[in-house]
Amino acid sequence: MTLLMREHVHRMLKPQPNASEDDKELTRLNTRDAIFHKCLLILASYRQYTSAMSAPMSQLVLPEKLELLPMFCMSLMKSPMLRPGVAHRLGESPVPVITPTGDERAFFTWHAAHCHPAVAFLLVHPALYSLNRNDGDDRIGEWNPSPGPSDENAGFVRMPTSEVVSMASLQNDGVYFVDNGLSVRFVVEKDAPDLYRRDWNDIVTENPKVANILWQIRTFCSTQQGEESDIRPTFAPIKRVLLQDGRHGKNQLELMSLMIDDPVGGEKNSREFMMQMHQKIRERLEATKK
Repeated sequence: MTLLMREHVHRMLKPQPNASEDDKELTRLNTRDAIFHKCLLILASYRQYTSAMSAPMSQLVLPEKLELLPMFCMSLMKSPMLRPGVAHRLGESPVPVITPTGDERAFFTWHAAHCHPAVAFLLVHPALYSLNRNDGDDRIGEWNPSPGPSDENAGFVRMPTSEVVSMASLQNDGVYFVDNGLSVRFVVEKDAPDLYRRDWNDIVTENPKVANILWQIRTFCSTQQGEESDIRPTFAPIKRVLLQDGRHGKNQLELMSLMIDDPVGGEKNSREFMMQMHQKIRERLEATKK
C-alpha cells in the first residue's frame, strides 16, 4: 500500500514548474482515477483468476492479505492531496475558506512521499478511540505485562475498540483520541465531564488510564500487541480539540476532515465507495465473458 501511495505521489509531482493551474488540476483528477482503477484491476483479477471465481457475483470477494486495499484507496482519494477543494465559513466570518489549502496539500504530499510503511494506513485513514465508553470493560487502559520470563517492563496497554471514523461515532458527552499518523487529537465534546477540560496533568493524575492509552498509541504501530517489531517510527504530538455547540470553528473543521468514513468534501462515504467498486468489478467480469 505504501508503494501504491508513493507511486501516485510522484504522479502528482510530474507537472513542470511552469505548468498552468488547469494542468495541475487535471493531474490531480487523473491521479484519483488511476488509484481507483488500480484497485479495480487488482480485485477484478483476483476474482477472475483464483478460486474466488466460484463465489456468487452478488458477493464482493477480497484477497485475505488485501482486505483493506479498497479502504486505503478510498481514503487516499479523500486525502488532502487529492480531494476537491470545498468552501467553508468559519464562525461569523463572511469570507469563505477553501479547504484543503495549498499548504495542506503540500504538507500531506511531502509526508505521503516519505512516510514509514507502518504508519501509511494511519496517514490516510485515522484511528478513532473512545476514552469514556468502555462497554463495561474496566480493564481498558490497564497495563498488561508480557507472559513468561521476560523483561518486567515488557507488555502492552489494553486498548479500547477502534470506532468507525465518522461524525456519527462522536457522542455529545464523549472524549476521544484521533490518530492520523502525524498527530493525536484529544477531542473533548461539549457535554463531556469537566475533568477533561482541565490541565493535562490534572487529567492523567485522576485518570492514569488515559495516559496509558496515549503512550500505547505513540509507542507502537500495533495498538493491540506492542511487540518490539511494532515500534512506531514517529512520536506523535498531542493536540487538544474542545468542541462547543455547532461545528463551525477551525478545529471542528479539521476534525470533520479526518472523519474519512463520511462523505468528506462531497466524496462518497465508505459504504457507497465499496458498492461502486463492487459494481465496477461485476461490469468488468461480465465484459470479459462477451
